Amino acid sequence: MKYKKISEVLSFLKKHAISKKKKSCFLVGTTKKKSRQDYYFTPYRESQKTVYTGAIVYDNRTARKLAKKIDGKVNYVFVDIEKKITNKKDDLANIERATKWGIKKSIVKNYKPNDITVNSIENFIQDYYRKDSRGVGGKKILILGTGNIGTKIAIRLLESGGNIFLFRRNKKKLQKINEVLNIIKPKYTKSRSNIINSNQLKFENYDAIIGCSDNKIKFKIIKKLVKKPLIIDVGKGVFLQSDLNQLNKKNIHIFRLDIENSLSSFIDTSINTESF
Repeated sequence: MKYKKISEVLSFLKKHAISKKKKSCFLVGTTKKKSRQDYYFTPYRESQKTVYTGAIVYDNRTARKLAKKIDGKVNYVFVDIEKKITNKKDDLANIERATKWGIKKSIVKNYKPNDITVNSIENFIQDYYRKDSRGVGGKKILILGTGNIGTKIAIRLLESGGNIFLFRRNKKKLQKINEVLNIIKPKYTKSRSNIINSNQLKFENYDAIIGCSDNKIKFKIIKKLVKKPLIIDVGKGVFLQSDLNQLNKKNIHIFRLDIENSLSSFIDTSINTESF
């Protein structure tokens, strides 16, 4: 386990917090995807009130050691409260608890990265269609991957009147998710959630396409495009190179999601809560 780099990061954060007269924050997050590294750092960012960075960890042991290193060296520690890791051999059940046990001096806050990601997707799409009097209403929106993020953005856009089309390789889970979305949507919302098959994966069929899948997905060859779809890659690298080449030839852009605005807003709002 190498923690030498963390001292450099914390020193950098402290220096900029002082120079900019802002609070310093460190975010401890996790993901289900295992890396060869014990942890890796997230980018340095600034909000109106803070300067911050963070680390993504994969197990409770790393979270405990990292927490001891950062405790008291930053004003706030934001910890991921989504329970993605369960290790029966570990006395601690999750990253949240492991991190909080190691923090005694800094102020601890909670956050849910996936929800912040969903907010970023929704805000971008709603702003993209802001000049359309119906907004998202009536749009055909394809969501590739119905895990945590894909399912959450599906219900958001469904509530806004979007006609949702879901694609996932696990058909049994997909069927259940589709049924649930149509059950819990607002009673008088006319739009519905629908399931599609691989032969319906055509760029020209949809107004917007959101890639949330962990797997590469192959689309059909573009034959005719009446209008260019809005395409968003949430960061999973869902589109094959051959499909990217197709889109480039048609001068269609793919937007790579960035969560910085939503994350910075969340951090500042969470800190503002203390004044109530």
